Amino acid sequence: MFSLFTLKKTLIKHGLPQQMTDVHMHLLPGVDDGAKTAEESIALLEKLYSYGVKRVILTPHVAMSFPQNDTAMLKEAFEKFKKEVSSKAVPELHLAAEYMLDEGFLKHLNSPDGLLTFDGERVLVEVSFRGCSMTVVQELLFQLSLKKYIPVLAHPERYPYMKMEDYKMLRDCGCEFQLNIAALSGRYGKASLEIAQRLLSQYMYEYAASDMHGERHMGVYEDIKIDEKSYHRLSLLLENNSTLWGKE
Repeated sequence: MFSLFTLKKTLIKHGLPQQMTDVHMHLLPGVDDGAKTAEESIALLEKLYSYGVKRVILTPHVAMSFPQNDTAMLKEAFEKFKKEVSSKAVPELHLAAEYMLDEGFLKHLNSPDGLLTFDGERVLVEVSFRGCSMTVVQELLFQLSLKKYIPVLAHPERYPYMKMEDYKMLRDCGCEFQLNIAALSGRYGKASLEIAQRLLSQYMYEYAASDMHGERHMGVYEDIKIDEKSYHRLSLLLENNSTLWGKE
């Protein structure tokens, strides 16, 4: 396992990929626990654009804790927001969603409106940080596969109850993994850092993102320092992000 403790340069100073795409953030204003106003979202998007972020996929939460969020409502909110940013210097925007694999998930999966995806088939999913039944998760992933969707598990390093056999089971179920970049700084604690190191060293991630909810997460670009070896592996994930960019 390689070390992440020899700190070198921030992500910006290392240099972002030419078509830098951030694939997980909560900047669709007023719909979840992310940005609350259009003004807040626009200010953050303008800053990201100035750093060289070319494209952003907005991924609002869809979960029982946000009962108003469904495909139709989020599409309407997204179209309204696009009009508000049309004259601004911001990254190109696309709408997907982050689906909690909870008791309400099948309602969204079986809705005639379908799920909000990255590229027409890949769907960002998450489970509870407090714990979950892996048997239930397996069944929901199976139901996703029947609909020809490919699950992308958000921040697997943030589920401290999971063991390596759980991660391997998820991979066997067709899951791709998305790293939260901030985990490499220890922001989520030592356990998440160690899991991120292990999954990264075993090439179990496909993508990496900021999971930005507001100004507090801008440090992913501005503050976190990464050594050359770690950056090389992270940069491969960031470059792979662009493959998720697709219009349905």
